[in-house]
Amino acid sequence: MISLSGPIEAANGFVRLGKEYYKQQRNIDGVIAIGEAGAGFCIKSAAAAKDVETATSLKTFAKTIAYNAAANCWPGWGDEGVEIEDAHLEAGLKLAVLARDLVRELELGAKEIGTSHWLVGALKLAAGRLQEATVDFEKSEKAYEFGGYQMSRLLARGYSALARKRGASTSALGATALADMMKSLREEGSKEAIFFANQLATADRIFCKDVPLDNAAAPDSSAVRVALWRAIHVQADAPPHVLDDEIGLRLVAPDEGWSQRPDMHPEGTKLFRAAIVARARFIEDLVIEQAGRGSSQYVILGAGLDSFVQRRPEMASRLTVFEIDQPGTQAWKRQRLIDLGFGVPDWLRFVPVDFEGGGVVVGAAQGVRF
Repeated sequence: MISLSGPIEAANGFVRLGKEYYKQQRNIDGVIAIGEAGAGFCIKSAAAAKDVETATSLKTFAKTIAYNAAANCWPGWGDEGVEIEDAHLEAGLKLAVLARDLVRELELGAKEIGTSHWLVGALKLAAGRLQEATVDFEKSEKAYEFGGYQMSRLLARGYSALARKRGASTSALGATALADMMKSLREEGSKEAIFFANQLATADRIFCKDVPLDNAAAPDSSAVRVALWRAIHVQADAPPHVLDDEIGLRLVAPDEGWSQRPDMHPEGTKLFRAAIVARARFIEDLVIEQAGRGSSQYVILGAGLDSFVQRRPEMASRLTVFEIDQPGTQAWKRQRLIDLGFGVPDWLRFVPVDFEGGGVVVGAAQGVRF
């Protein structure tokens, strides 16, 4: 029962009732009704309050009640016995927007702002409004970043990736980015980071179970990482650069702030980056030397997002370049090259290979002379 001895006590009662009803009944219609009634009561009571302190407290209760009800309308928790329909998502989104607006009005700080934007984005994600959801997740990430909440920032970025994974035209890019975010969180290792990684995994299972992702449409995460390290060499290391390669960055088209990821830290990855670009430069110099002596083929095993053909067309066009890699990376890269206007010249051959079985046979069938 809700105590009516005063508006503050009544507001507390709505908070308790909403939590208990969800926990015991699992009935979303009732959760929404309690949320709407409680938030409305608090806002109306705040308008009639005789002092600012009481009005502020009641608006804060309204925010909490609206947020809790909206959060319980999100199917991404995976709670058993909860059935969420489209009408619930719509009502939950209205409550989430109300909570977000109250957070802004009350100036509750970066974490509250980030969390309120996240919930709005989460409900839009569930409703299939993917572009709108991505905008809200990006706002959430920026708020968390401003407040110094690093793990929450990675979580928001992970949800941006999840929204892209659910989109038909961005599923491969989203899948790669989501995998990277979950890996970064797990590698960080804190209790909070592991909790967030598991939360993303649950949401991925719920929202992307029917996404037609297969190996023909996704780049390998290691290939993406190497491509971005090459770009950081150009952007962060002092010239002269060993290798001038930002084409991989264009292919990947990562989220804003990608260079702030833990696995992209300019200092923390310095040695790895140096090894990557030095090896690439050594091999390319050797290829150019051997081409001058009459070699006609350049075979790149595990090519990933290598960009020799795009950066050195005057030399690559004198050769037949065979890029050999997993089918997913190959198909994705081919499409990205076309999208960016590089195209696929006749002297560039993509050779999809299962490295664990039959690779040499498939390669030979494509004309590679081993």
